Amino acid sequence: MNNEKLVLTIDSIKDFLFCRRLYDYRHYRRLTSGKINSDRFLELIVRESLKLWYDGMYLKNVMEWIERRYEIGRINFVDREQWDDDFLQMIEKINGRWLASSMIEGYAKWISHIDIKINIKEVSLDDRMIVPIRNIKSGRKSNNLYIDVTIDLLGEEDGHLMLLIWEIASEIGENYKKWLNNNLKLPLLAYAVSESTGKNVDKFDVRILRKSFPVVDDKQISCFDRVVIDVVKNKSFIATLDDIYWVAKEIWDCSRNIERNAFYKNSFNCKYKGCEYYRLCRSGEDMKELEKFKIREETDYGKLIKAGKK
Repeated sequence: MNNEKLVLTIDSIKDFLFCRRLYDYRHYRRLTSGKINSDRFLELIVRESLKLWYDGMYLKNVMEWIERRYEIGRINFVDREQWDDDFLQMIEKINGRWLASSMIEGYAKWISHIDIKINIKEVSLDDRMIVPIRNIKSGRKSNNLYIDVTIDLLGEEDGHLMLLIWEIASEIGENYKKWLNNNLKLPLLAYAVSESTGKNVDKFDVRILRKSFPVVDDKQISCFDRVVIDVVKNKSFIATLDDIYWVAKEIWDCSRNIERNAFYKNSFNCKYKGCEYYRLCRSGEDMKELEKFKIREETDYGKLIKAGKK
């Protein structure tokens, strides 16, 4: 940990709640296989493309940027060892018509009439915020615990502060929309904005992009959806923030007592074979398995916090 400070992200909290051993490998020990996950790469490309488009780049140029980005990736990793199997299959099957390009092009057509009505102002692109976690009941900020989040778009509508969020999903349905209202990402983003800017987020405008090819115009609506959530009316957000404070304290305690096997595995989720650490964990950390991983470079959060990164 950086100078006895623990900086958590939305992903690291999720991983800890899912399996403490997973948190240990991925975030505490920072072990990485070095492979590029296809879903993660697609999400990064889509988000960066949307930022470029909202920042004023012509759609045609965004499409060209996506093609170049995938081409660079293909050339840089021509040995194929750093790509996972799913990504290799995607490259071979799509034949140059990238999924990301189709998603962005379809989204641009679908969202155009909505953005005109919203009249986005004071847009902030890719704004990274590192703020101390607050005890909601006492109101005190922690000196050791921080949350690191990245904001997609921050704008105003009729004087109300609105946080625009892009979600990429395999399917869009009522269950997914219910999940949005109950996951920890939204309250943490709202909290970070409030702590960093001194202004409260009034609404979330969640734009959902399904990983699919919106080929026909009249079917595009099934590939995209929009969910507007009123922060004030969602009382579960306050409860979630209170829970996060105590979860963060628990992670802090585990990090200081690693020799006591504080990061034990969640036996209930041991069948989750999609985990990149599955073989390592099952082998009891056999050296042959451990040697397959590298140690990811640690972020100097102490320097960022001191600089007042917001």
